[in-house]
Amino acid sequence: MSAEVCLLLIQSLTGDCEPPVTPESGSMAAIAAQPEIDETATETTAAGAISPAESSTAPRFGELCVGANAERLAVCAVTSRTRQSRTVPPSVPRAMSPLPTAVAPAAPSTTAPSTAATPASQPTVSVAPAPAVTTPVALDIPEVPRAVPLPAAQLPQFSLPVDVAAVSPLPARVDGRRRPDSGSQLYVQRRLALQSGRSYTRLSPDAYADQWSQASRQPTYQDWQRLLAQEARAIAGGQGNNRLEVVVGDSFGLWLPPDMLPRDRLWLNQSISGDTTAGILQRISAFANTRATTIHLMAGANDLKNGVPEAQIAYNLRQTVRQLRQQHPQAQIVVYSVLPTRRAEISNDRVRSLNARLSTVAQQDRVEFRDVHPRFQDEHGHLRPDLTTDGLHLNAQGYAVWQRAILARAW
Repeated sequence: MSAEVCLLLIQSLTGDCEPPVTPESGSMAAIAAQPEIDETATETTAAGAISPAESSTAPRFGELCVGANAERLAVCAVTSRTRQSRTVPPSVPRAMSPLPTAVAPAAPSTTAPSTAATPASQPTVSVAPAPAVTTPVALDIPEVPRAVPLPAAQLPQFSLPVDVAAVSPLPARVDGRRRPDSGSQLYVQRRLALQSGRSYTRLSPDAYADQWSQASRQPTYQDWQRLLAQEARAIAGGQGNNRLEVVVGDSFGLWLPPDMLPRDRLWLNQSISGDTTAGILQRISAFANTRATTIHLMAGANDLKNGVPEAQIAYNLRQTVRQLRQQHPQAQIVVYSVLPTRRAEISNDRVRSLNARLSTVAQQDRVEFRDVHPRFQDEHGHLRPDLTTDGLHLNAQGYAVWQRAILARAW
């Protein structure tokens, strides 16, 4: 054997004759060379997805006016200023599931690439399962504004059939002027006010009557959610230095007559007929960017009607109060007792039991509790018949009693 042949043989045995290895397309070097995907490019929050209907700018409320221009807040903007929006820290435990997409948009997710199947010609290698990880791994995730995570809850049920719950308990006329007397009419009036850059709480009761008087389509729960969020966004952009009071609740709050409210401050009504404490907890982030002076919270009657235990109702309200305190640290939060009823499906014993729990919640969380229950009950512990239209909802006299409690400086 020649010397050259021996040299080649030695090189092949020692690996000196092997060709250089080129990286495959699926190697770590190739993957590392790929550009990173900007996941924040398509991310939006629930508040950012809402804009006032048919208006490129939010109404500016500014200083309050008197006289002929008292109703047109847009022409009263003198010292209005827009506050920078702030990210609201989440207050709900991590273990709770996010809001369903029917109520608020979920955060976009990233789908992991699928793993290619093992070719049949290659042997299958059995791999033992990896041990469970007990220590959380810190991830380097960019900090971007995200929607406040909220606990999942079913949509609330209406406390009464639609043909009853959607009807105003107030008279159809006040001082000779017609007012909306159904949920569909009230919804249209408030939507028209928003489109015109006006606050419906400062309208004449018969404003836009020629347009809402023929309204018949019953708005859905989601319709009300969108409208209330738009109103809150408009107020947040045009509040200026004005005092703002927010009413949050169910049908009791929805039909609170705006003409009974003082006009030396702004009012934002965030109530929906038939809403429950779980539903309210889901949506209070809609007005997180307002600078509320006082927040009035009354809820729980629909939960009792739906058979929700008092402990669960109190827990929902406790979480609501805590989230409101985080969103509005400067605001006074007032929790109202649930009113007595004359309805068989809502036991007044359960109402009193719930109110006792709410009093404890308010005391422990250092918010004000206003027990209006005694002022609404008769000698038998039921709702006074002179304050109600159907044994559950309030008439004008009933709202006058609640109005005095809302405007009280101390209780």
